[in-house]
Amino acid sequence: QYKAIANQQEKIKAMNQALKAQALKAQMDPHFMFNVLNSIQHFILENNAEAALGYMSKFSRLTRQVLENSVNETVLIADELKALTYYIELEKLRFDNHFNFTIEADEQIDIQNTEIPSMLLQPYVENAILHGLRHKASGGLLQIILLYQYGFILCIIQDNGIGRLAAAALKDKQSKAHISRATDTNISRIALLQSGAHIVTIDLSNEDGSPKGTRVEIKIPIND
Repeated sequence: QYKAIANQQEKIKAMNQALKAQALKAQMDPHFMFNVLNSIQHFILENNAEAALGYMSKFSRLTRQVLENSVNETVLIADELKALTYYIELEKLRFDNHFNFTIEADEQIDIQNTEIPSMLLQPYVENAILHGLRHKASGGLLQIILLYQYGFILCIIQDNGIGRLAAAALKDKQSKAHISRATDTNISRIALLQSGAHIVTIDLSNEDGSPKGTRVEIKIPIND
């Protein structure tokens, strides 16, 4: 009888964790879609019909992918990277191809059969674009790298933008508030994972101390 009660308690605990994660994700998805819709509105207002139609087509594919990914708390890495690619392409169009991007995954990671928390990387990608690369004069580069680390995946989002201090000085308060809530949500989601999972933000600098971008490292356990 005591064993049965203990088993039920463990099930309840697991359900509570799942519900917390689901609730946190529900806060994140509307934020993500809101920003994409703003991107569409901005681009259409440029009165470029052909480009606007192309943008809508990309948005349609992104929406379909996000809806598919949102069914479960975790998604295949391949599907998550696909949604990220659609999102970055939309933002790249919106900012007139002002930056380039690369996405790389370690060969030791089976992206077709390994799952990670859905919508985990997007807020940091958005942050890199809107606060770092958007204000860089030229030569912007966004890098997304997934590395295998002994039972964990290290996700790296790195940009060569203007850096966090310069971005804060621009006083983009409204956008900054949205990003802050999304990243705070991610910290809470990571806290629900096993020991060893973490998020670290690193300010990159040149030899003379001047900023040369931002690097975010997210370490999560492999769920395959």
